[in-house]
Amino acid sequence: APGIRGVVEITMDDQKRIMTAEDAIALGADYIVVGRQIRMAGDPVGAAGEIHHAISRGLLLREKSETK
Repeated sequence: APGIRGVVEITMDDQKRIMTAEDAIALGADYIVVGRQIRMAGDPVGAAGEIHHAISRGLLLREKSETK
């Protein structure tokens, strides 16, 4: 599974494959694991909110691609 990134840049990363929460959901992921993006954020609540919005956008993109 790819590492979920996008809200906070992580310079030392052990993941070889990464993508945003929005992309992962849009491409069909039903579940994502998000830890570092919230834990390492200066504003963890804000970061969680941004991830929530990214998931919502991903669901809309997935829905649009399924109706084509």
